[in-house]
Amino acid sequence: MLGDLKYLENDADLPKLPVPSLEETVERFLGTVEPLCSEQEFQVVKGKAYDLLDPSKSIGTVLHQRLVDRANDPEITSWIEEWWNDVAYLQNRQSICFHVNYYFGFRQIPNPIIPPSQTLVAAAIINSIVSYRNLIISGKFETDAVRGVPLCMDQFRNQFAACRYPGLPADYTKVFPLSESKHIIIASKGHYYKYNPYLLDSNFQTIESDSGYEVKSIDQIHADLLHLIETSSSIVPNRNHNIGILTVLERDDWHYARESIIEISEGNVQSLYEIESSAFLLALDDLEPQNYSELANACYCSNGFNRFYDKCFQVLVFKNGRYGFSGEHSLTDGTTDVRLSRHFVKDVETFFATPAARPTSSFTPFSWEPLKFDFNITLKHFIRRAWSYFDYYSFRQEIATVRFDAFGKNAVKKLRVSPDAFAQMAVQLAYYRLFDQFVATYESASTRSFAHGRTETARSISVHSVAWCRAMLEEDPRQLEGQILPPAEIAAMLDRAISA
Repeated sequence: MLGDLKYLENDADLPKLPVPSLEETVERFLGTVEPLCSEQEFQVVKGKAYDLLDPSKSIGTVLHQRLVDRANDPEITSWIEEWWNDVAYLQNRQSICFHVNYYFGFRQIPNPIIPPSQTLVAAAIINSIVSYRNLIISGKFETDAVRGVPLCMDQFRNQFAACRYPGLPADYTKVFPLSESKHIIIASKGHYYKYNPYLLDSNFQTIESDSGYEVKSIDQIHADLLHLIETSSSIVPNRNHNIGILTVLERDDWHYARESIIEISEGNVQSLYEIESSAFLLALDDLEPQNYSELANACYCSNGFNRFYDKCFQVLVFKNGRYGFSGEHSLTDGTTDVRLSRHFVKDVETFFATPAARPTSSFTPFSWEPLKFDFNITLKHFIRRAWSYFDYYSFRQEIATVRFDAFGKNAVKKLRVSPDAFAQMAVQLAYYRLFDQFVATYESASTRSFAHGRTETARSISVHSVAWCRAMLEEDPRQLEGQILPPAEIAAMLDRAISA
């Protein structure tokens, strides 16, 4: 049966996320804060941390036992899952555009034989993503593994047709069934269109097989998109009628704005439902990013049009054929969407590198329809507030990117060093060189090797990384006394920093 995703629930085959011993937790905590404190401050912190181990001084051992009991509860798959989702995401009242969602900007299509126009790139992406979804809904999606170790696949149940909703005091999410989410949303010039990417039979029913639904060809999708663009060519983006900008607001404000939308008319309720229940959103932007910094900014927040940040993910296609991705974080993590992105980037680049006669396709009648919204003075006030908020925060963001191509991960691996560890130490050294201080450093680490695993925090700073950075700048105490540290000694310091 298409859409039965129970096969992705492989948590029974995976270990449960363990609870570290209280002693290990304390030592890890101290190792994290020691390079950030003065000696006097660290002794105070150290004393309070060790108090957690002493039942006569704290309830640390009691609290730890509660965690252990929760982890051992057979009714709970992951002891941290509920807290992580609620506290880290759904209770967060900040703007998810600026503070939560993640984005990718993809490289320019290399050596295209076919000119990569915006609509043709979008058509290739839609065809690839919808075909990828067919693998999931037909039960043919392979389990992720790292070095032979299977990973939790639970997040892929929520990769499509999911939406976050603004609530009080916390947000909530909904994943729509396949029967309600076959369509996608095309966003262009601040307007939204419901689009059907599948072929229909003579009774206007989606053609179905064991491999999923029959997807329109790239050329058929391209013809549909060209028709949509030509039909809407006279539209001028209007800030005052841009519903999507409301999803940029802080979550309480967006909650009240959304209530205003649905109180106006049943038409608004239906239009919101079509967006929120869609498989995903694809934006056709008028921007033309020329370099990676402009591309990064366009994928991060753009100019405020053609977005709906509560959707599970949005694919962003720009006027010059560049493209990117924006993901909502409450139900999926970057590692999940990286698999999707690799799939469609590979398909897109293969398509444009393959010489082939382009058949002429006509658009499919009734394949897309515009979504309409009604407005009143209250909703217009919310929209003006959203634009003020967006303008204020986007003006205060600065994104600069550098594409480093002198060497890559393969060269680092030849040195028998983890590329990730290499990059983290480079960040530590660069930051110290620039700002003459060390700060707490967050790196996301995947826990998908455990049942219902999401992410955890890896702390790359340590007393060893601090010592290595200082030695690199000739600030080691021995160097300050006039000694010269041999390269082998500095390399050994780097090894200790990487292993910390």
